[in-house]
Amino acid sequence: MELLSRNYSGVQLTKMVYSKQELTNLAKQKFDAGKFQESLDTYYQAYINFPTTWDSWDAFYLIKCLKNNATLPQGVEIENIVTSYLKEEPVKNIYVWYLYDNHVKNFDKDDIWKHEKAIRKITEISQQKDKRYQEDSYPCPYTQGVFKLLKAYKKPNLNVNKIQEWIIKLDPNKLSRNETQFTDAEGKIQKKASDYENYYSILTALLEKQQKHKECIDACDLALSSISKFHYENDIWFKRRKALSLIALGEIEVGEIILFEITQGHKGQKWFLYKDIAQTQYDNNDYDKALINFCYAALFPGDEDKKIQLYLLMARCYYQLKQHDKCKFLAELIYLIVQKYDLKLTDEVSKIINHYQINYPTNEIENSLREKQKQLINIWKQDQLRDKKVLIGKIQKIHSNQKSGHLITDNNERYFFGMRDVQCNKHQLREGTTVEFFLKPCQNQQGNPEDHAVIIKII
Repeated sequence: MELLSRNYSGVQLTKMVYSKQELTNLAKQKFDAGKFQESLDTYYQAYINFPTTWDSWDAFYLIKCLKNNATLPQGVEIENIVTSYLKEEPVKNIYVWYLYDNHVKNFDKDDIWKHEKAIRKITEISQQKDKRYQEDSYPCPYTQGVFKLLKAYKKPNLNVNKIQEWIIKLDPNKLSRNETQFTDAEGKIQKKASDYENYYSILTALLEKQQKHKECIDACDLALSSISKFHYENDIWFKRRKALSLIALGEIEVGEIILFEITQGHKGQKWFLYKDIAQTQYDNNDYDKALINFCYAALFPGDEDKKIQLYLLMARCYYQLKQHDKCKFLAELIYLIVQKYDLKLTDEVSKIINHYQINYPTNEIENSLREKQKQLINIWKQDQLRDKKVLIGKIQKIHSNQKSGHLITDNNERYFFGMRDVQCNKHQLREGTTVEFFLKPCQNQQGNPEDHAVIIKII
């Protein structure tokens, strides 16, 4: 009989006359007493000394010890011990939950290779639970494991091969359609998207990246028609992906209409939608219209470090319109943002910075960036009016919520305006104030077409 002395647990088993039955009985006694490390050591002793008679229940309790924070000797893999017993339902089930506890609940993207191996094992020996109609308090290790990997491989840059490999393991018809809730650190109840919504969010992003435009449109339509409540503005993303896929297939007008409809029907950041519209127009050599929508995108609030690609496209558009001074202003803006956020220089950014020989002292970054933004904002406000007729009117009414109002022209034409669209100092607006404005097509509360005023200047 082989003798083992386990210094990793502090327990030594050196008696020469243990039978297999004596060892497993002793191991079970230690388990029942809550001495899980000693119990595991004893089960492992039996595994080493009696490999031909070690059975599934021994494997079951060894895994239970591991679930109670016991550890195997260094270099010993649990999978090598239990693989022969995974046809037994009790062993398979507890092993799946052991993998879930260690590699799904405690998922760490820095150790993704290790967790991915374990999650792959979960998908090999267990099945996806049908959660659409039967909701219970127990998670599905299969589903949750796959989603951990999908979300990890989606950001920061979508890994096409890995997303494709893992998303096909899910049956969307078995996914829960119920949102989940949790309480944040401030005690507020937050709501999260259902697995079904998350699935289509990831799938449509994958199909867009793969340029499978027809499949992307179909998936977006299915998501929009089958999800009753959206989270994280997923309805915007589904419509946007559908629109861009339509444009890629040559249905440019239809795609642009969808993008414009999104800008009118949703609150929040819309700059990337105007960027999409402008890029389509730019690609079709309609530089005047493209510039107007680039300006809308630039003027919308948004993280400046996320807008570098927008500014590069705007610089190209100004170049096509032979407005080279504005190209240089944008090159200066891009350089300052790169410096402020210590961003990596892409080839495209390096090219425009070098072309205009941009250079700023590093100790003046913040002030220089603010001044450059002010300069360009004034330019963009003028350029977005290239196709607009500027009108004059007076503020007739500011609503009690301070979010909107009405103005009236000398011809007694009355227009609604929203404070979000005001492009001058909204705090200086009073009833009776004379303003300059232009009209933009919108919808009223009944969904009917209606022109709204965009106030650009106080007179």
